[in-house]
Amino acid sequence: MKTLADYSMFDQFTARGLWWIPEEPEDKIAGEVSFSPKHIRLRLDRPFRRMIRTDFASVIGHDEVVRLPVILGSAASGEDCTLRTTLATKIGSECEFAAAELLIGAHVPEDASEQFGSAIVHYSHMEEWAYAPLYEGLFDKTASKRGYFFPVEAQDLVTIDGAPPFARLVFFAARQHHLRRTKFEVTMHSLLDAQFASPSSIRQVRSAIDLLSGLLTLLVGEAVCVKKLRLKSVSACSSTVEVFFRQRRQEPTLEFGHDMAIQLSDVRGYASLLIQKWLNEEARLRSVYNLLLGTIRNPDLYVQSVFLSLMQALESFHRIIFGGYYDLPASYDKVRRVLSDAIPAEASNDLRNKLRTSLEYGNHFSLRRRLNELIAKLSQDAKGLLLEEGNAEKFVSRLVDTRNYLTHYDEKSAPEVIELSNDTLRMLNLNKRLRGFMTALLFQYFGLPDQLASRFLSPSNLHLAQ
Repeated sequence: MKTLADYSMFDQFTARGLWWIPEEPEDKIAGEVSFSPKHIRLRLDRPFRRMIRTDFASVIGHDEVVRLPVILGSAASGEDCTLRTTLATKIGSECEFAAAELLIGAHVPEDASEQFGSAIVHYSHMEEWAYAPLYEGLFDKTASKRGYFFPVEAQDLVTIDGAPPFARLVFFAARQHHLRRTKFEVTMHSLLDAQFASPSSIRQVRSAIDLLSGLLTLLVGEAVCVKKLRLKSVSACSSTVEVFFRQRRQEPTLEFGHDMAIQLSDVRGYASLLIQKWLNEEARLRSVYNLLLGTIRNPDLYVQSVFLSLMQALESFHRIIFGGYYDLPASYDKVRRVLSDAIPAEASNDLRNKLRTSLEYGNHFSLRRRLNELIAKLSQDAKGLLLEEGNAEKFVSRLVDTRNYLTHYDEKSAPEVIELSNDTLRMLNLNKRLRGFMTALLFQYFGLPDQLASRFLSPSNLHLAQ
């Protein structure tokens, strides 16, 4: 019999059970919980007693939001359930709640000190990205028989130690087999065993796991989502909890490893370096991470919005990593004061303030200068892939002019810029090149060899539209 813990976050399921709030455990109400990637709902056959009391009814009458931090339950399958961060969406003879998280396997009150020491994570795309052979074949010519052998124990693919907040990360392959009288099935699951450096809350676990999914997203070239998350408590009972939460499910278009930018086998020797750098640099490069990943995880964004996000990511990356001043700050400060004092007294206050603000950043490199320097840091192969016509000056001018036009919508801009910004297909392909440009720079900074970093710009990985 399939239990709730057997489902993944890409599945849909419903389950009957009894439900109560921690403050009133004797008030158990029958109801049904339902899960899908888009929602978590609990429908009760009748409201909790506290929801029909006078003081509670007065809250409803004032159109205020009714929230219950935790609702506990026991499913018909016998599994303990916890709904966290719940919001009443319907109150009456029946009652309905929406929840942010569904935990299967334990009751976890809101103020509990329950901490978790490890997690098993199943990400989307992992079977192909972290590929391991499913079986070995043997053909016996004498007996005219063919045999197939597969390991029954998990196979470690790569191990990373000392990457805070993790103590150890192990990507491993596990095979499951199912035998029936007329059918035999073997399936492969590539998973991540994450051991935390210190006991962590569910929120801390999810934050760390999501940060890793960002790195995997860039390596795969498409949004990588958590399909299954199993946590192990550090308490004496060492309970196991399956965590379900809402997410935007996206059907993968990159189904095979050869469609992905870089597979685990390509970077096996650099895996520790990449993960450690990705985690260590997160606080400093958070804005770059968010801008870059946002263009991958939100494929429905307008192409103009994607372009502006990528341009901002490139500019921020250069500013954070390389800085960039035309003159020493102390020397420029003298120039700034002279120019500020030279603003005519008859100028309006608004204009004076605007000019002074502009002067504050006058010593910073221009976007054009930053882009030229970033292109210069690419290998010759990567430059050839990025620059369609081999002309860096022309390419940078197009980027700067387009960014300025989309920012200010100045009709005096060159017609070619307006044509580009209004041509969805051209902008789409330009965005793919810019995303590859930013990703290649990031991984080059992390220490990936130029030969591998340049693959983010190869036509087979950009998937340019025709």
